[in-house]
Amino acid sequence: MPSTGMTCIKYLLHLFTLIIGLSGLAILAVSYLIWREYYKYAEFIDLKVYSPPIVLMIAGSVVFILAFVGWCGTIRDSHCLLTLFASLIFIVFFLEIAIGVLGYIERENVNQMSEKILNGTIPKYYTDKKIQETWDIIQTDGGCCGVNSYNDWKDTSGLPHSCCKDLEMTATCTVDYIKAKKIPGCLPFLRDFMKSNILIIGGVCVSVALLQLIGILFACNLARMIRHEYETV
Repeated sequence: MPSTGMTCIKYLLHLFTLIIGLSGLAILAVSYLIWREYYKYAEFIDLKVYSPPIVLMIAGSVVFILAFVGWCGTIRDSHCLLTLFASLIFIVFFLEIAIGVLGYIERENVNQMSEKILNGTIPKYYTDKKIQETWDIIQTDGGCCGVNSYNDWKDTSGLPHSCCKDLEMTATCTVDYIKAKKIPGCLPFLRDFMKSNILIIGGVCVSVALLQLIGILFACNLARMIRHEYETV
């Protein structure tokens, strides 16, 4: 007959497997939303920044499945399933912590990475349709022009119309208009966009990982008690 402590841990683990399952869905949802935002500016975002949301979408799906494994292990008093659950969640736990730490580190390099990529794409604006679309999107969204200023377009075929998003399509975007409107470069906009999303990813990773750690401890403790029950029968 299960002890009072074992019963208590089982109920708590039921609760935590539910919470962990929901946290997996939360990771999946948040990382998908961030990836969707990154996708608009994919040509301008370094792989080190672009890949974490993709990895987290996979991790969120895995966590949701593992939560079901942990719940089954709790229902069936299965030492094997609970050990599997704890072991795999432990791996995901370290993955989430690693992504959170990596995101914080790369956050400091965002400005340099972004400036290098943006400068490298300007000469391709009039020859690469994908780069042209991405520049038009970011200049329209950010109300900006060029990397640091409109001067970044001086060695190209002219100012893109997206630099003057408030003008009618039939009008010509001019330097005088940009000066009058005080339109800034796009680097600060892209930098702040990425930094804010990196902070969200890091915060979600660390918060969920700590929650999962509690679930791991409960699962390990319950698995140990179940094994002890079998050994004493």
